[in-house]
Amino acid sequence: MRELRASATGRYASSVGFRKLQVTEPESQYELLIFDRSWSPVVPLNEWYRLRKNRGSPRTRQTYLAMLCPFFGYLLDHVYAWNADPEAVREYTRQYLIESGCVVRPAWQTDGYHVALTNSTTMSPSGLGLFIAAARDFYATLIDGEWDPTRNRRVTYYPHPNPMYSEMLLRWKREHIRALANAGAPDVAGIRSEPRSRTAQQPVGFFRRKRNVWNPPVARDAEVVRVLIVAAILWMSDHAALRDQVIIRILLESGARLHEVLSLTAGGYRRGRSMHVGVSALVRNKGSLGRETKPIHFEAETERLLHRYIRTERAAADRDGTQLLEELTDADPIFLSSRGTQLSDSAFRARWTELRERVEGRFRRAPVRLPHLHPHLIRHAHATMRVSAALEAYPNSTERQRAAVEAVQVAMGWASSETARRYVHAISTAEAHELVQRRFIERLVGHARDLRDAATQTQRSRRVTPAIGDEDVALEFDDGAQRTLVWLASLGGPDQ
Repeated sequence: MRELRASATGRYASSVGFRKLQVTEPESQYELLIFDRSWSPVVPLNEWYRLRKNRGSPRTRQTYLAMLCPFFGYLLDHVYAWNADPEAVREYTRQYLIESGCVVRPAWQTDGYHVALTNSTTMSPSGLGLFIAAARDFYATLIDGEWDPTRNRRVTYYPHPNPMYSEMLLRWKREHIRALANAGAPDVAGIRSEPRSRTAQQPVGFFRRKRNVWNPPVARDAEVVRVLIVAAILWMSDHAALRDQVIIRILLESGARLHEVLSLTAGGYRRGRSMHVGVSALVRNKGSLGRETKPIHFEAETERLLHRYIRTERAAADRDGTQLLEELTDADPIFLSSRGTQLSDSAFRARWTELRERVEGRFRRAPVRLPHLHPHLIRHAHATMRVSAALEAYPNSTERQRAAVEAVQVAMGWASSETARRYVHAISTAEAHELVQRRFIERLVGHARDLRDAATQTQRSRRVTPAIGDEDVALEFDDGAQRTLVWLASLGGPDQ
């Protein structure tokens, strides 16, 4: 066995003290074993990880395990049984979320709880959603169990309904689907009374994240912030080691996710280049179950640096010393760690953190504040630039704009068109806000210029006595008004 140690920045691993051992014996049915602080095996997690092997993407299984470890650490610390009845498991989960800094409130009109984040929450918005999905998957997998050939029957490891689902909401959804006209027809048929995407949005979970309308990063920022983000990413690429430089360039030019780039293989690179013009490689898409089906594109200069990396840094790390791409097998990873294994997400993020701290020091005097940079922000920057280019290509044709945005959706691999619409809305809102702000400043400066004469006159005399008819009217400027007029006059710029 080989121990998998968590990185120093691994928040969840360090908070519960769980240890993971990778099993290398080929005859074992376990690939990974999880132990608690006292080196006792965490049996439910070990069985779930074994049963989950052929039920989805390997990366999904690893991500869910990272979210389940702190939850089971909490259960062990409080001596709570993971296999208690559903009501007890729901109460344990509610207490765990509250201690994690979340606000958990009953959903009075339906069933279950709404979970909201606070500033003290240890989870991110996506992390909370991942935990809820991981908990649902854990109990669903153990309820489904496995087939026991010796007993000739299916064995289940949790004898109750899934505690992470509301039986009331599940019943309501079944009744809703039965009431739909042509419920079994696909959306393309045009006869189903409700799109499948809307049907899928019917809530069924007992714990549901209180959602706000998603506003994509970078797209919602002003143009000057977008330029600063891209400039910072390019600076990081130029000052990174060759391997990390190639990865950052591919992320920015292709818009791929980090795990998709890190899992690039020699076979995916060769097959992508042989497909057709405009495709640089094939990578494993989110939800592709480990298959390399997603085409990505990066520029010729990045490709030249990639071949240079294979000949130099990769050859030095490769256990066989392979220097040519043609000598690599289809399954060989392109990006290697210093130990000769496939570069992991945590290893790259450690190097990313070093580069981010350097660029933050470099850009500390920028006219606007540089947002917090993380690898996935590169995908948002790429998507923002693509959608902006699609909108600018056909400014006078709504139909062509829609077709161009749909092309971006296909290129980015978005399953839902709602994601593309959110980008369009965020970009349009940011541009409108910037335009209104600029017009406001222009109008404010214009008013300041009109008031400049009044401010100049009050510097000589604080009392102005104009004649109106046969009476004298006194106009008095107090100290606050004086300061306001002087400040408004200062907005006039250098020509005042």
